[in-house]
Amino acid sequence: MTTETDAPQAAAHPPGVSLYVAWAAFQRRPAAMAPAAGFDCVFLPLAYKGPNHLLRAWHYLRLCVTTLRLLRQRRPAVLWLQLPQVPLLWTALLYRLCCHPRLQLVADCHNAMFRPPWSRVPFGLLALRRCSLVLVHNRDMLAPAQALGVPARRLRVLDDVPVPAPPAGTPLPPVPAAFAGRPRPWVLFAGSYGHDEPVAQVLEAARCLPQGVVALTGRLGNAARNGHDISRAPRRAVLTDYL
Repeated sequence: MTTETDAPQAAAHPPGVSLYVAWAAFQRRPAAMAPAAGFDCVFLPLAYKGPNHLLRAWHYLRLCVTTLRLLRQRRPAVLWLQLPQVPLLWTALLYRLCCHPRLQLVADCHNAMFRPPWSRVPFGLLALRRCSLVLVHNRDMLAPAQALGVPARRLRVLDDVPVPAPPAGTPLPPVPAAFAGRPRPWVLFAGSYGHDEPVAQVLEAARCLPQGVVALTGRLGNAARNGHDISRAPRRAVLTDYL
């Protein structure tokens, strides 16, 4: 598996090796999938995520050029795409049209792909029909994906890869700070305060607990921006911020 921030040299990689491209600094899901799926991971982070649409479009254009250069050098037989962002899908389709008509595209769709604002991007969901395979992360997303026009014959559920149990005799790691000194049960809600996360329901569940603690991960600054009120979190909820 490789983690890269720019297009590699063509001589360094044989053609035909599958690639997984994500316009992000790093994502644990593809990194965990790589040994089983046999692809190389390439992470190309978006440098600007602010409100200026023109500036963001410029950075998307730069990523498109970098990605096209990468694909021409590596010439993968199978290209996996982390979606959203939708412009990555457009870039892959353009490359296939112009350079590699037999390229197989696998769209690894986060739930946000099927919810606004990404579900409203022109030629986004429509373009998914041109992928060889469209993956969703849980069975609850099958119906919404089909309702938005993704053909059922191309849809599959691929859950997150579970973390394997450590070998017997492995020393236990120290107790995380969110749980240290607190009574069990310990519940971890690993999230990022995204639009599609049930933050209010998790906080209500924590409020109903007779004992124990629920730790919610994610950048606190994302909460208000995505419509989550965490100002009255119950005492059994611990907001860890980004981990």
